[in-house]
Amino acid sequence: MLGVTDSGPSIGKTTIALLAEAGERFHMAQETAARSASEASAAPSADTDMPDASTSSCGEDCSWAGPPYDGCRLSRFARELVRSQAQALVKAALRDLRDWSASNRLMGARLLHTVLVHLGAAAEDRADTLIPALCSSVSDDDADIAARVVSCVHVLGASTSFPLMLDQLACGQQTAARQASNLVVLSGLLFASGSVDAGSRSPLPAVLIERMAAILASEDTRGQDHPAVKQQLLACARNLVRLAGRDAEHVAPSLLMVLLQLKTDPSQAALCAEADEALCELAEACGRDSGAALVGEHAPGLLERISRGHSSWSAASADRHMLAPLLWAASPEAVGAMAPLALPILRENIAQKAKDPVLRIDLLQMVDGLLEDSERCHAFAGDAGVRLLRDVLLPSCVWSPGKTAAAIRFRAIAAAATFFRQQLISQGDLVELIRGGEILPVLNQCLEEEYYADTRLVSCHVMAGLLRSAGGALGDDSRRAIYPELCKRLDDSSDQNRAAACEALLAFAEVSPHYDPTNTKYLLDRLLIHMDDFNRGIQEAVCKVVVRIAGSKPALVKEEATKAAPRHRSKEFIERVLSACEAAQR
Repeated sequence: MLGVTDSGPSIGKTTIALLAEAGERFHMAQETAARSASEASAAPSADTDMPDASTSSCGEDCSWAGPPYDGCRLSRFARELVRSQAQALVKAALRDLRDWSASNRLMGARLLHTVLVHLGAAAEDRADTLIPALCSSVSDDDADIAARVVSCVHVLGASTSFPLMLDQLACGQQTAARQASNLVVLSGLLFASGSVDAGSRSPLPAVLIERMAAILASEDTRGQDHPAVKQQLLACARNLVRLAGRDAEHVAPSLLMVLLQLKTDPSQAALCAEADEALCELAEACGRDSGAALVGEHAPGLLERISRGHSSWSAASADRHMLAPLLWAASPEAVGAMAPLALPILRENIAQKAKDPVLRIDLLQMVDGLLEDSERCHAFAGDAGVRLLRDVLLPSCVWSPGKTAAAIRFRAIAAAATFFRQQLISQGDLVELIRGGEILPVLNQCLEEEYYADTRLVSCHVMAGLLRSAGGALGDDSRRAIYPELCKRLDDSSDQNRAAACEALLAFAEVSPHYDPTNTKYLLDRLLIHMDDFNRGIQEAVCKVVVRIAGSKPALVKEEATKAAPRHRSKEFIERVLSACEAAQR
């Protein structure tokens, strides 16, 4: 039997012929014994002609099993012979597969392959022994042995009992290595079972396909972070889609969970690309135009499914990793429909200080990315935008001690900056939040950030966006709370932050043309000091603000600039301001 898998193709085919001849002799001996038992005089002589091995009754074509079976139809008598000795042969093969010697393990795998090909559907009876053994051996360190074991899996896939394989997968907590081995075997079984040439077995029952998809989609299985597990999980999903055909429609939600889970790590570009291909294959099997269309159709249900335990999410939770791929894979319209469902999840897992900091930062990065997207950002406009800003972003910007809390504040204020840049809140809603005291105290805290200069920088951008969004509807009390804090940033240790403060003050000047003279004078006093800064870039930025104020209050600006002129080292910017005042007074 080992000769069948010899490296020499001619030896393999010769051995198959010898097995056929041995099978015929065995068959004749069996018939002779049967006749002898009933008719003692009916025994054939030793010279009885034997049928030619090449023309004797055959089983199905075994070309699908690969060399040396290509072009062969195994003798049914050879099958009978192997089946009669199956118990001993399988026992010997599995014993060798467990041997310490690689050469013996390879012989065991070769023997098992030949036995399985000859057993055909009869291998079903031994699946409970074979499947655990194959799962253990498929991860052999020797590549030749592992490849031969995989070929055994493919042979078994034409007739094996999938429920037994599922029992192997669903047997509780397993190591990543064992999980990967089990998935290799399941993938091989699915591949062989879905092959056109793998025999004429009847289609798998829909309930069995559903159970397979459910196990693959379980958090214990799809949540494994091991690269080998992910790769085999992808192979299982693709092979199940091909096997299920049109029935894939019934298991689409579970398979979508698997494929989206595989897209959770953008650094694994190759795996993400393969998952996208598999998503397109699933969409095609379900009769949809694209993966996005299929995801959009099932998105609300998938979001509800992964959010059931969101209150207990941690950084390692498989379901929380699925949220970002789900929102990115769905169409912008589908994201808009999901936004009201997603906001409570975000509030619970971002705004709560007791939550895992890694989880909070990751989700804030996800939110910022969605807000950056020119199409998906509109899902968080209107009422959804108010809730996102008020319930998720602002609470995350509130000061807490420690660098970890500072990192969270930075991510939150960065998302808020994107929110305002995309103009996702109406003037009326924003002014209402400002009057309620829910924004300015938090932003003023961020402008004073001690841990990260970048937080102060981004806070200036947020303030500029807020001022332009609120416009002339901003009340005087709010203005008095804003401009002194921005003026403090003119003394920041970072020139970049000082320039950003000037941009925010320019926005303040643009939306406050009728601000009262007293407060405008206080503002001008601070600005004119920095218009004589040692950094010419800051001088330019401050001068731009003063010139803008001069457009609405030329007399006041001229008076203050004239007073400050003697103290300035350079008269260039003073002259520019005075020219702007004269132009405005004409």
